[in-house]
Amino acid sequence: MNTIKNIKETIMKKYLFSIVFIFTVLSTGGCNVVPEKVQKEANRVIPQVQGIASAVAEQQLSGNEPADWIALIQAGNAASAPFTPYAVPVGAGLTALASILGFLAKKKNDEAKKFGAKYQSHKQGVELSMKELLLDNSQQATWIDKVIYENIGLARQRNGV
Repeated sequence: MNTIKNIKETIMKKYLFSIVFIFTVLSTGGCNVVPEKVQKEANRVIPQVQGIASAVAEQQLSGNEPADWIALIQAGNAASAPFTPYAVPVGAGLTALASILGFLAKKKNDEAKKFGAKYQSHKQGVELSMKELLLDNSQQATWIDKVIYENIGLARQRNGV
């Protein structure tokens, strides 16, 4: 999330720097652009860029990096709508992308819940079997008990748990 905050903070700087740089190059780089035209264009574009940068900087973050990126881009796109003919199709694409990412996140969450339930079922089954083995005092039950716990220890070492 710090990455996105840093990006939000630098967006205004980069947008404003880019515009100043471009107009400086156009006016001093040997181009045949009259300085008045450059100034007129700068006066027209700078408020637009400031509006976009402000919209992006004011966007609330959720802590979910992919969703935050999409939200930042949507904020910038929405702020550019009055002067960008592509704002509507870009907005539709971003909305579709957000929907797809939401669907994939939900699917991943559902799979994690299913895996957790399977794990708990397996764990409860093993615990019940161990309780039954502990009630049986035969040599075979003691041996099975020992082997199971050794194998659990080895598995934990392998998995770093």
